[in-house]
Amino acid sequence: MTTILGTRRARPTGRNIANAFGCQYSEDRIPSGETITIRYGNASTPDPTNTCEIINKRESVALISNKPRCKQFLLEHEINTPRSISFRDAMTGNARFPIIVRRVNHSQGRWFYIVNSSQELRKYDPNRHYCQEIVDKKDEFRLFVMNDKIIEADLKETPVSNPNQMIRNHTHGCFFRWVRVSSLDRNLKEMVRKAVSDCDLDFAAVDCATIRKDGRIEPTIFEINSAPGLIDRKLELFVRKIREYYM
Repeated sequence: MTTILGTRRARPTGRNIANAFGCQYSEDRIPSGETITIRYGNASTPDPTNTCEIINKRESVALISNKPRCKQFLLEHEINTPRSISFRDAMTGNARFPIIVRRVNHSQGRWFYIVNSSQELRKYDPNRHYCQEIVDKKDEFRLFVMNDKIIEADLKETPVSNPNQMIRNHTHGCFFRWVRVSSLDRNLKEMVRKAVSDCDLDFAAVDCATIRKDGRIEPTIFEINSAPGLIDRKLELFVRKIREYYM
């Protein structure tokens, strides 16, 4: 028996995955007698103590759900990610504006703000937000990783009217375009796989980019997601790969 363990935020996708498997969907418990539980973004329900196989354990999902904590974890593991800036440094003039401010538990490209001064920064609660530097993006991607393999790659395309759009999400007219995994920068692919492995995740969607820095092109990771939204084609791929690797 299999359970998809989801969250309110990821409920539509979680239920679609459950329907594709013909199995149960839950947001608060793992029914007794289950043999496989696929944790889709749920960081609150404890892992069972029996022999049920967990795909994405609670501790790993909790780590990446807290974006500042995950950012520090990546830095400690020598994985490139935009530099964090403390509210104190930004408020006292020890940071160069503009900077990015985000919610601690942001998702789906939301709660993303570009702040141009310490006066603007006063609008945000340091207990609910964090700050980071702005990087010079060349290309931005979302890579889907499962079982230490990149199974899908998408390029974030910007609208023709604003090709240098900083906030690249659906609200700002951006969209994903499928690209071949083989066409990606080798260092970017290695870094993404290392990040997912170091976080001890079985699957994840990683928002990442190649950036311009000191005259060089470098890879960097923005965030790791354990419950990405999935269009029909990606949902079919996700289900097929879960069956291939874990069932």
